[in-house]
Amino acid sequence: MDFKGESASPAVTSPDGLHGLHRVSRHPMLWSLAAVGLGGALAVPSAPQAVWLLGPAAMALLGGAHIDYRHRRGEGGTLSAETERVTSLLPFAAMAAGAQAEGALGSLQALARELKVENAVLGVLLAARCRRIEYRSHLQGGTSALK
Repeated sequence: MDFKGESASPAVTSPDGLHGLHRVSRHPMLWSLAAVGLGGALAVPSAPQAVWLLGPAAMALLGGAHIDYRHRRGEGGTLSAETERVTSLLPFAAMAAGAQAEGALGSLQALARELKVENAVLGVLLAARCRRIEYRSHLQGGTSALK
């Protein structure tokens, strides 16, 4: 985890001043929660459950837009025109458009250098292990402890 230790280093900060997940979106925490909700929505069998689990994605979109609106007006923070130009509300939109100083491919390469790969690998392994436990329980005729 990077608690601004590495981000203060000029070696990992881009000319835009962007670092880590703030390259991806102006609101990475909202979109992280939205990804969890989207994953859950894809895993449930019923439409009402899926709609309920899409709530965090709606909050990320509407809440992020509202935060940006307030920050543009100077309420609760600031959002400069330059920051708005090189970042995006939607994940990866500014990177794909090449709005960041490194261009589209350079932005992805910089993001890969800045993020902790071992954290992502551990998360994927943990998710795979949980899924395996759930599948085994289903094969044995039991109910899943993870539902």
